[in-house]
Amino acid sequence: MRPDDSRTVALARYGQSMALLNLKREDEAEELLRESIDEAPAAPETLPALLGLARLYEQKGRDQEAIDLYGRVVSRSRDEIGAEALYRLATLLARTGNQQAALEELGRMPSLFVNYRNWVAQALLAQARLYREMGQRQDAERVYQRVVDEYGETVYAETAAQEKAARR
Repeated sequence: MRPDDSRTVALARYGQSMALLNLKREDEAEELLRESIDEAPAAPETLPALLGLARLYEQKGRDQEAIDLYGRVVSRSRDEIGAEALYRLATLLARTGNQQAALEELGRMPSLFVNYRNWVAQALLAQARLYREMGQRQDAERVYQRVVDEYGETVYAETAAQEKAARR
């Protein structure tokens, strides 16, 4: 099997596991993901499975295990899998009360995953919302404006403008 074939298989398993999760078949999803990881634990092709397992743990309320796995994926990936893992890591940190760590993780997105504009835009919006929730209005407004400036006529810029205007 060529390396790109194994990545395709890994991504397909990830998709299948997410479908199983949506069907509330968590045990089957976990088994599928663990099989993928066990086949080649250190291979880059396991990153989608690690991301899927982290999402499963998050859904099951196993937050620390999810945080650890998201972190592993981010440290080993500079593609869209890593961008998604970083976003999910930050939102989980925020949800569990660690807003400062969440802000720091979100702040890493533009430099680590510059080529994944959708993830960067989502991270910036999440960062602005966190600043707003923390009462740091000027920081929130600055980040909202950045989204408007950098993402022009996109849904992200529109959302940022609306949220910024609603906070005045």
